[in-house]
Amino acid sequence: MKKKILFVVDNLKMGGVTKVLVNLLKKINSSKYEIDILVLHFYEDMVIEIPKEINILKGGSKFSFIDENIGKILKEKNIIKLLKKISLVLKIKTGLILKSIKKDRNNNLKKNYDVEIAFGDGFPFFYVNGGNSKKRIAWLHSDVSVKDYSARYYKQIKKILPKMDMCIAVSEKVAQSYKERYGVSKITVVNNVIDDAEIIEKSNMQEAIPYDNKQLNFVSVGRLDYSKNYEMLFRVVKRLINEGYDFKTYIVGDGADRNKLESLIKDNNMQENFILLGRKDNPYPYVKNADLFLLSSRYEGLPTVIIEALILHIPCLSTEVAGIREIINSSIGVISDNDEYSYYLELKKILDDKGIITIFKNNLKNYKYNNLTIVESVERIFDNEEK
Repeated sequence: MKKKILFVVDNLKMGGVTKVLVNLLKKINSSKYEIDILVLHFYEDMVIEIPKEINILKGGSKFSFIDENIGKILKEKNIIKLLKKISLVLKIKTGLILKSIKKDRNNNLKKNYDVEIAFGDGFPFFYVNGGNSKKRIAWLHSDVSVKDYSARYYKQIKKILPKMDMCIAVSEKVAQSYKERYGVSKITVVNNVIDDAEIIEKSNMQEAIPYDNKQLNFVSVGRLDYSKNYEMLFRVVKRLINEGYDFKTYIVGDGADRNKLESLIKDNNMQENFILLGRKDNPYPYVKNADLFLLSSRYEGLPTVIIEALILHIPCLSTEVAGIREIINSSIGVISDNDEYSYYLELKKILDDKGIITIFKNNLKNYKYNNLTIVESVERIFDNEEK
């Protein structure tokens, strides 16, 4: 008989945690497990690639406002939404949310599960904690020492996590941050699964790559928001261009900071050197054809985008973020302190000695990411062979 597994997620909008989940589900042996995904905040426009044999369940509407920003709701002048938001916050802080969760579970979950996983920091912890599955797991993705998305519910989560049967973190740094902040004594580290075959296949698809072969071409892929720190990267690139270095930097992605970045580029006459390519359904040809991948993030849990670049044999310059030292060593890339001047110095060193890029690429020719070991460890957890 197949083991019944439930993943509980906030939403399935593509990116970040959703991509990590999709990669994992593609690699798990589906003949052994019956897998459902409960989506607490279901959006009709979700663009997802979940394997067809996996069931997607919609969560109840009562939790749809949990991640809404109160400031945004006030601007909308939506009194009903505001009252529902306040009600949810009060229920979480007083513990009354457990009653609502149990009612929602009775309405939406029609079977008992062997393993239930809160696959995302925050409200999924509460939801899974309110269940009675044989094994309840909290899957931790964020470095809470730098950015804690659940800080407003700190006291409640500090009580919940020790009650879980198991906690899994995507990197050693994430594990350590949860131990220190939330007092969780034991956390198992399981790195993210990467769909390396798909990455390589997509990287070979024909795309009109706008790179100038007469110059070095650097690329970054990510959301245009505060966490990715592209304003800092822009200032570093501008400084080096002003010093006479000749290279171009391309950013694949979209987000809240796009207008701000476009203004910076225009105001500083950097249109030829700092290019926003927008969102691409297939970013991999842009990575594969670059000379160097740049990651300027303020914080990460485990930067899978770096692993994707390495799979395509592209070296990386990254800020010091969680998980990065589990991915990069000095033979295939550079890790900078997480500040603007340090990042500038490291990129300057690379530009001063372009041969280092060739050395990195040669060292990456035999790079392989060990998905098999990761998937085996996950299946052992599902099978209760690892506690």
